[in-house]
Amino acid sequence: MLRSPRLIGGVLAAVLIAACWAVALRVADVAERDGVAAGLARAEESSAIAQAVATNLEHQIDALHALAERWLANPDASRAPIRAELEHGIIRQMRRADSAVERYAICDPAGLVLWEFGIGAGSDGCVRPVHAAVPPSLRSSPVPPRLSMLPSAGADDQAAIQATQALIAEAGGTGGIAVAVLRLPALSAQIAAAGRLDGGVLALALDTGQLIAWSEPRSLPAGQPVAGPVLHAGLPPGHRGQARMVSPITGRDELMAWRRVMSLNLFAIGTVDAERQLAAAASIRGTAYGSASLASLLIVLALLVWSSLRDAGEARQAALARDALRGELERLIGGIPAVFILRQVQPGGESRLLYRGGDVEAVTGWPPATFQGHDSLAAWCELDVASHDAFYARVVAEGSASLRFRFRQPDGGFRHMRLHCRSLAPNEAGFVELAGYLLDVTSQVQAEARALHSARLASLGAVSAGLAHELKQPLTAISLAAEVAQVEAEQIGASAIICRLAQIVEEVDRTVHLIESLRRFARGSQAGYPIGSCAIDAVVDSAVSLMARHLRALTVDIEVDPGPPGQAVLGDPEAIKQILINFLTNAGDAVAALPRGTARRVRIAVRPDAGSGRVAVAVADNGGGIAPDILPRLFEPFVTTKPADVGTGLGLSISLGLARAMMAEIHAANVAQGAEFTLLLAAAPGPGSQHDAPPTTRRFPMRSGA
Repeated sequence: MLRSPRLIGGVLAAVLIAACWAVALRVADVAERDGVAAGLARAEESSAIAQAVATNLEHQIDALHALAERWLANPDASRAPIRAELEHGIIRQMRRADSAVERYAICDPAGLVLWEFGIGAGSDGCVRPVHAAVPPSLRSSPVPPRLSMLPSAGADDQAAIQATQALIAEAGGTGGIAVAVLRLPALSAQIAAAGRLDGGVLALALDTGQLIAWSEPRSLPAGQPVAGPVLHAGLPPGHRGQARMVSPITGRDELMAWRRVMSLNLFAIGTVDAERQLAAAASIRGTAYGSASLASLLIVLALLVWSSLRDAGEARQAALARDALRGELERLIGGIPAVFILRQVQPGGESRLLYRGGDVEAVTGWPPATFQGHDSLAAWCELDVASHDAFYARVVAEGSASLRFRFRQPDGGFRHMRLHCRSLAPNEAGFVELAGYLLDVTSQVQAEARALHSARLASLGAVSAGLAHELKQPLTAISLAAEVAQVEAEQIGASAIICRLAQIVEEVDRTVHLIESLRRFARGSQAGYPIGSCAIDAVVDSAVSLMARHLRALTVDIEVDPGPPGQAVLGDPEAIKQILINFLTNAGDAVAALPRGTARRVRIAVRPDAGSGRVAVAVADNGGGIAPDILPRLFEPFVTTKPADVGTGLGLSISLGLARAMMAEIHAANVAQGAEFTLLLAAAPGPGSQHDAPPTTRRFPMRSGA
């Protein structure tokens, strides 16, 4: 016996494939068998409903037959009132809403009409001749009634059903014949009203195989043979049957059930659309076959891989290869933040997409379905199709290349992308294939931008430190000279000169303070500000005075509410002023973006809170507010709503550091028409803390062209 590992593997693979298909076939057969059984059960329910309609018809005919026998039993003229009452009873029975009898006649044994009522009554040539033409074999003796097709026997020259039934005389024997002509549309309406299961049909047919009523809304010529040989098999009364066949009623593949009505020569039929009923089974069959096919393919692939590894001859290398392949597949399936592409470039330079995969949504920001049917992503890029084709041509020429571009997002923004491709060896047809990947490098680009900002700020810090040192020396000399001149002016009594020199000394001190602040900033330290008591209204006035000309140039209406006069706070006035100037600058930039002609308003207000012992300085504008996604990160370094060449994104971050150095707080929020920045300072004992005077509000009206 051969013991080749390859042979054993082949036999095992064949056994596994056979087992897969055996399971698939078994699952499919069970699903179809269960579906057929359920469909036949539904068809059986439908046939029971149709039988109920036939039973109701039987009851109608029996009721008329009983009245007709009583009518025949009263032939004397003295009993004319009884006959009249019986005739009225027959008429009332025929006029019932559920009656399907359109004409009723009482005939003698020879078939001559003695009394009749209904559509066409009184016209010879309808009931009697037709009845006379019926073979004796179709007449029941004595009961039950016999149904038969009567061409041109109904109203409007339409086919009808005649039910003939013997009338038993009091003395015994046949005393006459009752003939009922049935309305086929009424029977069909009753069948339809009785209800049907979804996708099924209810019908009544004669035992000769002719249809007389069904539940479909479309009409079917009465008398059409539909039952076929199944109903011609001579089933005894009360018996039933079921089968799957092409329905002679609908022409579709149907699951049909029928049962013979006990007292009438009728079959009640119920059908269910086999295709609809077995849709789930077909789906299961397809899934089972697909699973078996996939399993077979995987088994064959596994066998081929195993055989190749066996040919390599190194079991250890085979195990390593399998482990590497398994690890690679797991890594890819686990989700890679990249989009992988494979393109084919023809000798003429045209290229087409062969594969695109990976974590498309995480990289591009769009669901993968967005790009289905698109050979290129150029529609979402700043680059057109020609630029992409030129890039692919460069990859073919150079072997590999990279490309950076911006990629449009659903919200209108952009991501920065990097596409890297390399060319593979040409295939047998001479086509070059390009393999590549697409990465989201937005974070990298932003980091590069932040690094550039940091470099600029580092340069600015170095320059600021040197500038502060250079400016402090001449300012010290100017201050000393002004103080000496002030002493000499006092000696000669020049009061005007003394006042001017005092202003010079004050401004020089303020300039020295600003330069010292610049020096501390250049050193990267914000701690060292002297915290003392200062009047907040004076600081607000100073900040507004410095910014007034700039805001007026932007046609901004400035409103100032300084709060109680002399309200004292704890902090450094220059640091507070720097924070307020930053607030006013941002507010001015926000309202400057409003359309021409729109009112531009900035309001700065001081609001003491005696309960908390704090003083709030709020700067509000009507510039539309701050984007919700920016607001939580507003005080982070490099976060800005301004263009890259306008703002650095450091103003609010520096202001936050200044505030924390003074044990103060800064808050930002959107208000009714714009944004509001609030500086919370600790209140200090002073004249304003007692609220000695009411606050005053001042306005700095805008002045065009300032």
